[in-house]
Amino acid sequence: MAKYKAEHGFQIKHVSSDPPSPITGEIWYNTTTQTLKVAPQIASWSAGGNLNTGRQGGGNAGTQTAGILMAGKIYPNVFQDATEEYNGTSWSEQNDVTTARNTSGAGTQTAGIIFGGTNGAPGSTGVQTATEEYDGTNWTNGGALSTARLNLYGAGLQTAVFGAGGIISTNTSVTNVEEYDGSSWTSGTAIPAAQNGGGSAGLPSARLIFGGYSPYSNVTLEGDGEGWTAGGNMIQARGVMAGFGSQTDAIAAGGSVNPNANSALAEGYDGTSWSTRPSLATARMSFAPSGSYNTTTDGYVTGGSLQGNPMSSATEEYTDVATVRSVDTS
Repeated sequence: MAKYKAEHGFQIKHVSSDPPSPITGEIWYNTTTQTLKVAPQIASWSAGGNLNTGRQGGGNAGTQTAGILMAGKIYPNVFQDATEEYNGTSWSEQNDVTTARNTSGAGTQTAGIIFGGTNGAPGSTGVQTATEEYDGTNWTNGGALSTARLNLYGAGLQTAVFGAGGIISTNTSVTNVEEYDGSSWTSGTAIPAAQNGGGSAGLPSARLIFGGYSPYSNVTLEGDGEGWTAGGNMIQARGVMAGFGSQTDAIAAGGSVNPNANSALAEGYDGTSWSTRPSLATARMSFAPSGSYNTTTDGYVTGGSLQGNPMSSATEEYTDVATVRSVDTS
């Protein structure tokens, strides 16, 4: 029988204890336990702490251990001004936003931002241009959007965020794109087709939007700040889903597949195509994704609405890491 090194070009290392931080695909032989081990990439969702106030459509940002949920609403039109912060275990209430509303959000726990949204029924005059910035304690007003709208795609940091598409006060989807530099919004290159209510990830210079309403969509668009190009289509067309990560490593989870059905499906994007990931424990829609720019896909989703529109307070955390497994050599 040929030796492993002759076939694969390298030799399995022998160590007395497992590596503290194995990398994906790493193989070793533990001489203490006399066990061959490998570290495959394992993706999973796990239950996190519940929100104090279950709601949908808030601006969400940050990471699994330092998250923030800003504003939102309780169905059908009870608009919220609550801010809650997440420490990886539980949510705690913080200072309220200035204007209660259903909104888009991005940033970090200590530098969050919300923009647009509405505090009225669909098609009403409650559609917002307002931007608010959070410094970890207090809220201040930022520069206003040029076009009032809700259900924008949007991601990034407080000083570098984009807002794309959305719905204006006539309940019509638009192609408008605006970019924020920490003080004011400027017009960017429009998206190819009017769309709203999908998932987002990345930064203005490497942005990603996917899915949405008007109609239910599986389209993916990649942007560099200058224009948009088509990415690989999602496996499932849907809207109001969660989205987080970067342009080349993103997660889409949950959402609505038609007016009467929610999805629990999760998909991962590698910069070219989407593939299935473990599903959420609970199918839901209109929940706040951790929509800030994340350098990994270790994110979370929280809140949202269940079938029939009861509000959810549940948080689910997504982890995609190298996990040690023993190899059966018998």
